[in-house]
Amino acid sequence: MRLRDIFSVMRSSVVSDGIGGFSETLVVGRSDVAGYLRQLTGEELVIFAQKNKRTTHKLYCSDISITISDVVQIRQYGDPSRTEYEIESIDQRRNLGSGHKRLMHIELYRED
Repeated sequence: MRLRDIFSVMRSSVVSDGIGGFSETLVVGRSDVAGYLRQLTGEELVIFAQKNKRTTHKLYCSDISITISDVVQIRQYGDPSRTEYEIESIDQRRNLGSGHKRLMHIELYRED
């Protein structure tokens, strides 16, 4: 499967990173991302709906719990053949306060 097939891509943009590669930002919505990430990483991703009908993704990473809004930015590093991606999320945990940004790294398999 291609990355764009796995994530329900709503919008994507590709820009140069200034060092010969590119940074790709994918904005994703509800999709098969939960099963795919679980398959690849063995980590649990739970998708549930809030009262306002927006979807959030709760990603359990090691022994910390991170809530990711339904708009998740995933950026690929450098060369398109690399499989390292950065997921930027807004951590809504009360002890950190609303709006605290946390960066996570995850490896995704990309098939051309």
